[in-house]
Formats: sequence, structure tokens, C-alpha cells
Amino acid sequence: MLSHDPKDRPSAEEALKHPYLVPAKQQFEMLCKMGNQPEIKTWDVKSDVVRMLNSDPKDWRSLMTADVLKYLSTGPLKGKTFHYKPSWTDCLRLIRNVKEHWQDRPMPQPELFYLVGDPQEYFLHLFPNLPVEVHRIVRSCDWKERPDLREYFM
Repeated sequence: MLSHDPKDRPSAEEALKHPYLVPAKQQFEMLCKMGNQPEIKTWDVKSDVVRMLNSDPKDWRSLMTADVLKYLSTGPLKGKTFHYKPSWTDCLRLIRNVKEHWQDRPMPQPELFYLVGDPQEYFLHLFPNLPVEVHRIVRSCDWKERPDLREYFM
């Protein structure tokens, strides 16, 4: 918004969609919908978005305790363990999967369930810059026009 050239500035509508200005729930929903995009699911290396997301060499798994990562990586119904890679696309898949299956976890809940608490709060606290970075990447390409992502960008 501070660019000297007006054509480089976002419109007011675009600016109001920036993660700094939207509620946490909307930020989290955007991350979940990104984690459900076909290119993210398949780790499509031809996709510019996948390449840009995975250009950050930091291993997101290092920000989580091993026992929480193992708990979140284990399917709630069949007990199948998913092996997430250090890529940020896999992080988005984990976030999406946890959101979709959080309430499917069997009772009684283990201590780790309560350690995570609310997945939205947990992930946004753990990865505070992820919504901004994902938003920046998507705004730079045509993904912002996809029907399931449009509400977060246009």
C-alpha cells in the first residue's frame, strides 16, 4: 500500500483481504483450503505456487514437539500414520487434515488432544507468518481467481 507507483498498490478491497486485517478464523480457513488444492495434495513440482511455498528450506516440523506431530499425523479412525515431509505444502496438508478430522478422534482424549486444544489457535500461533506468506504467493498468480480461494483474495 506504500508503493510509490499507484499501479503497484492493492485496491481497497484487496487490502482488506490481507491476513493482517482479517479474523483468525478466515486466515485458518484460507490455509485449509490451500491445503486442499490438487497441486498441494500431489506435490506438483510443475506448479509455481508449490515451488514458491517449498522454496523456504526451514523444516516446519522442527517447530512442533515430536509427540504432538506424531499424534496429529496419526489418523483418528484407522490409526494410520501419515509421514509429512519438511515441505510447507505438507504443512498445509497437515493443517487441512487436522481441521477436517479433529472431531473424529476417539474418546477418551489423550493429553495431547488437550495440549493442542483448538487447532486454529494452535497452528496460527505455531506458524504466525504462514497466512501472510501463503497470501503473498497466491496473490502473485492466478490461484487467487479459483472459486474456492477467491473469497480470500478478491
